[in-house]
Amino acid sequence: MVQKNTIEYGYDGKKPYNFSRYKGKEFLLEYEKSRKEAISKLGNLEIIEENWLNEVILKYYETKKEIDNLSGNIVLSLQFIQNYLKTKDIRYLNACLKANDLICGSLDKINSKMSRKCAFTSISLELKEVKELYKKRGIKIE
Repeated sequence: MVQKNTIEYGYDGKKPYNFSRYKGKEFLLEYEKSRKEAISKLGNLEIIEENWLNEVILKYYETKKEIDNLSGNIVLSLQFIQNYLKTKDIRYLNACLKANDLICGSLDKINSKMSRKCAFTSISLELKEVKELYKKRGIKIE
């Protein structure tokens, strides 16, 4: 019989969520390394404060005449991490991880300072929140 990898999440703890089982610290070390490299490539920027994220997301849409795939992923990633910070609903963090995977593969195509700062913020906050989950689960990778 195949065991389903699910956890209960949400305020009532009654919603199943599929996930991949933890397979060792090597994967997490590689994940951290790749995210730190991405943050470094984006430059020495400041993280957008959480209380400013809504305004930044709106301004991002207003200043872009056309939203290409990369810009769309950047702003979606910001929205996902913002929703995760508010709700702690793991689905938002998962979506952020996936969007940031795509962003990290296209860092050299991010030209505007605003896009760089938004990507920097999203990736930095994602990494911080994933590390918090390590601690909650008692996972030590260092």
